[in-house]
Amino acid sequence: MPRFLRPLVAILPPLLAGCATAPAEPVGVAPAQSVEAPETAPLDRQNATPALWKLSDEDTTIYLFGTMHVIKPDLAWFDGPVADAFANSDEVMLEIVQPSEAEAAEAVGGSAMLPEGQTLSAMLTPPQREKLVAASQGSGVPMAAIDRMQPWFAATMMTIAYGQKLGYSPASGGEQVLTRAAKENGKPVSGLETFRQQIGFFDSMSSDAQIAFLMATIDAPDAMAADLERMERAWAMGDIVDTAALLNEGFEDNPQVKTLLLDRRNADWARQIDARMDRPGTVFIAVGAGHLAGENSVQDALAKRGLTVERIAY
Repeated sequence: MPRFLRPLVAILPPLLAGCATAPAEPVGVAPAQSVEAPETAPLDRQNATPALWKLSDEDTTIYLFGTMHVIKPDLAWFDGPVADAFANSDEVMLEIVQPSEAEAAEAVGGSAMLPEGQTLSAMLTPPQREKLVAASQGSGVPMAAIDRMQPWFAATMMTIAYGQKLGYSPASGGEQVLTRAAKENGKPVSGLETFRQQIGFFDSMSSDAQIAFLMATIDAPDAMAADLERMERAWAMGDIVDTAALLNEGFEDNPQVKTLLLDRRNADWARQIDARMDRPGTVFIAVGAGHLAGENSVQDALAKRGLTVERIAY
């Protein structure tokens, strides 16, 4: 997988994962076959231990959980301390609350699609167009649909499609599982951002940056399986060091994108969490795992505000 694509998958906006059509699937079904790198120990897919943190004062407790937005359905993760923290929480906060189909269609049509009469193909050089056609065929996303998309949206939708072909499902990802559980248990769900805000982060990129983003995404699709497996493994084992390494590799040549997609948002979320500490109660906050790893993470931003975040050992 191109280095630029790694952070996209690690922090893939849940709103875009939700754009992919996938049936709800149970978490923790019989394990499917997966290829493990020979130099690593096998991942116990029935006993994942994703990272979980906590900050608290005399009357407020906030759990911080890093999600992976698309997960293979055989990976059992919503149990143990994660499930206990969720059960003990009065409310749930996610990156966004999934909008209605009408709201999503309006926002996507206004920001993720090209203006009438414009095509993505026309924005590319002949060699770039050739790669785009090949990526369309490989991902299963029709070229006619891709040609109407802004470059960033085409990159994201093909990433999701490739992931689904490899068995990674939004229905088994953190946001959809937690949203279903909250609904079943009568827990209110709120968002740190809105649907339009998340689309706006990508839409604010220049055309040149978006095209670079697209080409980096589709440049080496054959490497995606190994890198997705590495990311899933790091997440499932609570390995924030490797998660941070993946992010750093992806953003080395694109610091401005890191600032846009990670640093500024992490600082804003820390501000919201700090404000929430002023009210009593227990809150379960879940955001993409990439936001809770590496330099300028949410935890770093909270520390700058004088708040101590402790990782829960298990």
